[in-house]
Amino acid sequence: MLQAACKRSRSAGRAWSSRWGRTLRLFHLGHPLSTRASLDAYSTLIYNKGALVLRMLHFLFTDTSTGIGQPFFDMMKDFVTRYAGRAASTDDFIAVANAHIAETSVGKKFGMNDLNWFFHQWVYGTELPSYRLEYNLEPQPNGSFMLNGTLYQDDVPQEWFMPLPLLIQVGKGREAWGAV
Repeated sequence: MLQAACKRSRSAGRAWSSRWGRTLRLFHLGHPLSTRASLDAYSTLIYNKGALVLRMLHFLFTDTSTGIGQPFFDMMKDFVTRYAGRAASTDDFIAVANAHIAETSVGKKFGMNDLNWFFHQWVYGTELPSYRLEYNLEPQPNGSFMLNGTLYQDDVPQEWFMPLPLLIQVGKGREAWGAV
């Protein structure tokens, strides 16, 4: 149906516009996404989402015990080296990321062999989770404190999975890294 409609658009000109209207205009080079009615939707969807996805990948490749993100940069270097001087697709990028994730601290902690779930949720999907943290600090008899808390994930299906970074700063430059 879409292919037939697109062929009609080339031959029918204005008739396509009035007949198909908004239904297919969104697929036409993205330009209607930058009209007055939609403001900067195109650049928000393409550029901001892409940057957010890369930032989340950076976390997934970061060593959760140290906060060092070198494995992400190693993966990116591998991608650039493999595809230097030629075109690469999203699937090519996913294949390179998949080849590296199992050796990361997050990959080991959560038993990840690939990132297909991640790309399905964040690149191809439309859901957007929200997170809420409830916690308390409980004084201990020895003068220390116990941190207890629950992290809630809302606005996505129950099976939505996303490890989240955890950084606890305890003062005097001391911090603890982890993932939940």
